[in-house]
Amino acid sequence: MYNCKDEHLASISLSGDLILHNLASGAKAAELKDPNEQVLRVLDYSRNSRHLLVTAGDDGTLHLWDTTGRSPKVSWLKQHSAPTAGISFSSDDKIIASVGLDKKLYTYDPGSRRPSSCITYEAPFSSLAFIDDDWILTAGTSNGRVVFYDIRGKPQPLTVLRACSSSEAVSSLCWQRAKPVFIDETTCKAETALLGGAVGDSILMPDPLPSVTTSSVSLSTAVSGSRPNSRSGPSAEASSLTVGGT
Repeated sequence: MYNCKDEHLASISLSGDLILHNLASGAKAAELKDPNEQVLRVLDYSRNSRHLLVTAGDDGTLHLWDTTGRSPKVSWLKQHSAPTAGISFSSDDKIIASVGLDKKLYTYDPGSRRPSSCITYEAPFSSLAFIDDDWILTAGTSNGRVVFYDIRGKPQPLTVLRACSSSEAVSSLCWQRAKPVFIDETTCKAETALLGGAVGDSILMPDPLPSVTTSSVSLSTAVSGSRPNSRSGPSAEASSLTVGGT
């Protein structure tokens, strides 16, 4: 993963290594080690700081690193009771979120050693992504669902979408915000709008305001990154969500 200035590339390993490469020279800029020597599975770079990143792995521990140092700034020890499957900074770096195979989603204040909140779901989580409004989280599950949460509100999902078959885990999630995405519901089925009609089409997020499930979701005419009053038309901040399954 690249840092916010595209200067360094960070990689993690199953042996607990965190390695940074300088992209200009190709040389190693830093070689760090997980203090618990856990298998590392996920990492995320800060959207704003060149040297701030977070890692997590199989023993459920999260580490927040300033890569100019040799040890983590903050650690949340064995927060998950099963391997951590996804981790993400909010766009303003004020929140870190993690999900795990223990069916839990945690949020953290980077300045605190205790989690801010915990949400439990019916299936193990397998991936995670923040939208850039800092409040909406999407979490993939081991049974092919994508669950949308507003972390300011109740722990119940805003929306649950079926992205893959129930035997497939949603292994990755990524928001794309290049241009508005229009859906003509009079000429396509909801499944077509959700899954895309051609290779390379993005999976689209409906307006997540109503609390509904997959079976009753209605896709809006434009996918908007703004919250209230987004139903009336397209937004310049429109977003679509790309999902990867395994």
